Amino acid sequence: MKAELLLALTATAAGTICHGFTIPPPTSTRGLTSLSESSSDGSGGEFALLFDCDGVIIETEELHRLAYNAAFKEFDLKIEGGDVEWSVPYYDVLQNTVGGGKNKMFYHFRNTTKAFPTFDGGTAAPANPEEEQELVDRLQARKTDLYKELIAEKATPRPGVLELMDQALADPTVRVGV
Repeated sequence: MKAELLLALTATAAGTICHGFTIPPPTSTRGLTSLSESSSDGSGGEFALLFDCDGVIIETEELHRLAYNAAFKEFDLKIEGGDVEWSVPYYDVLQNTVGGGKNKMFYHFRNTTKAFPTFDGGTAAPANPEEEQELVDRLQARKTDLYKELIAEKATPRPGVLELMDQALADPTVRVGV
């Protein structure tokens, strides 16, 4: 098996990054197939273009942040009288250090603010881990619904991505995947 070029697109807070990797041939070919051999339509492929999921094809991280803040506002979250709201710089830190939405909220309340908020017009902050989990579950469910609405209303592909996909899909030497 010859070496193949893998082009991977990933997203960071600063934007999309393109990484080119040459994959060395394996020391043994037992159980392995090349991209061309594994092609389901027989078209083959010497190269691969892979897209990371979140933020590469469309800018999604800002929409996630807006959905969290909208959920926080709907729940009237307050810590020491102030609204809970994640700024762009703070969310950039969260998205690059904490995986998962619920984990982001737990991290924020347990490590950043060191307090869970009051909610729903003055309901006391959760008093135990079960109540904390219940609040975070409710927030995440609402955030997900708000995020879906934002995607439908505001999501647009990053400049050049659709053209790149079309070119790659039209080239029989390139496999495309997410």
